[in-house]
Amino acid sequence: MMEEKKNVVCAIGFSHSKYLSQYMTSVRNKYNLNDDIGIEWVRAKFPNDIIENFIKDEIGGLNCTKVVVALGQWPAAWHGEKPTLLPEYEIQMKEVMTIMKDFQKDLGFDLYFRSIHYNPIGDWIGACPPKDWRSPPVVDGYNYVLEKLCNDFGLPFIDTNFIISPMWDTPSDWNHFGNEAGKVEAIYIMDIIFKKDPRYPSDY
Repeated sequence: MMEEKKNVVCAIGFSHSKYLSQYMTSVRNKYNLNDDIGIEWVRAKFPNDIIENFIKDEIGGLNCTKVVVALGQWPAAWHGEKPTLLPEYEIQMKEVMTIMKDFQKDLGFDLYFRSIHYNPIGDWIGACPPKDWRSPPVVDGYNYVLEKLCNDFGLPFIDTNFIISPMWDTPSDWNHFGNEAGKVEAIYIMDIIFKKDPRYPSDY
């Protein structure tokens, strides 16, 4: 009998995906699944980072089997001195989904997109005019685009807004969900991506 391929979950994004990968690692360790599941954080800030070489080197190089993508914090942040507007964001994410689906079969990974997190309204987001555009209306717009595109491409959209939104102003650093909300989100995402795999428990 052919040995089953080890599952490697790859969280693609930047710091929010880093926190997610850390919490997923905690869930894996709790259930002693270290030999069965690998967890990797794959750094990407903008949709334009997802190019052919990135997919081959990162997703292929890490042997990712479950890929969870979230690219929305940096496009709306202060770094570019202006936000990526919704029509442009839709074009960019459509290109991301297109190229990732092109490689999906050859590299053998399941592809998911998750919702973008809210950020607490600090001095920059709450300024007038804003110096950072990661406010709830902008994030809602990005998530609307993502859900629409996932429907168009037949890809799963993992919406964790029902977990994050009630806790959206709780991060101690005014950015990352390094608290119970982050832990619950990790459990929810792992339950979704492993729901049909009988090797893993469903009682996280």
